[in-house]
Amino acid sequence: MNLKVSQKLYSDRYGLLKLFINEALLELVLLSCLLFGSLAVCPSDCSCSRSHREVDCSWKGLRQLPDGLQYNIRSLVLSHNRFHSLDGKLQQYTHLRSLDLSHNRLTSFNHIKAIFINNTLINLLTLNLSHNHFWTLPTNLPHHLETIDLSHNLLVKVLPGSLDRLPRLTHFYLHANRFSSLPSGVLDNMVSLRIITLSSNPWACHLNEDMAYLLSWAQQTSVLVLGCPCHTQPVCGGLRPSRSGGWHFASYTSPPLAAKTPDLSSVPPEARVTCCGRDCWHAHLPPFPSSICLHALTLA
Repeated sequence: MNLKVSQKLYSDRYGLLKLFINEALLELVLLSCLLFGSLAVCPSDCSCSRSHREVDCSWKGLRQLPDGLQYNIRSLVLSHNRFHSLDGKLQQYTHLRSLDLSHNRLTSFNHIKAIFINNTLINLLTLNLSHNHFWTLPTNLPHHLETIDLSHNLLVKVLPGSLDRLPRLTHFYLHANRFSSLPSGVLDNMVSLRIITLSSNPWACHLNEDMAYLLSWAQQTSVLVLGCPCHTQPVCGGLRPSRSGGWHFASYTSPPLAAKTPDLSSVPPEARVTCCGRDCWHAHLPPFPSSICLHALTLA
């Protein structure tokens, strides 16, 4: 009798223990699902990749970062919005490799200084700040950057030494700004540079002393210079400086980080130029996602 009672008690306790374990496991699974879900939810104003680590929040009229961004996102597109400032908002996204802030209303690098101070975004490789209202370059860009697009701003100067700490930069877009000259030696330490764009800037070609460094560098460098200053040719390559005076431009028909190929149907055949034996209208120069289209304009 006592044996049967003991077996029943044991059986009841075992059943209760098993039920407790099952309930604990169920709670753990539910908690994991909730935690995973909270991390993987795509912000309602954005579109995301399946992993939610590539996030596109463009064209949403945003004035501040959307809620729900994962801390481990790798790519963030915030273009075509209404950002005036993002200071203190981006430093936590240390896994970012690509950041697109183009086509916003940013006017000062103080508005995004968290990107630059103390090299906060240590994994950032591509930074697009084009089509804003910046007027000077920052002096402490992230050291590992490989591509910077600062085109279509109001840039007028580069401080000496401000580009010395960018040993990995390969593509540098400065076209469509307000540069009239560059300080001596400013490009000499960019050892990895492959392509730089200088078109559509009001170069002071009539001021020989101010332009001497840039013209000499552009002729002697192995870097591909698209929009050679003070020349009507779109690509620099041992060309002589213009003696006619005035300001000269060489312009893109498509920005370098644009996703669309421009419509060339209206371009007359006689306006086409060649570079390195290739038709410049179809000169594919990586990492551009679309064809590079160049033409030369001389403005009196």
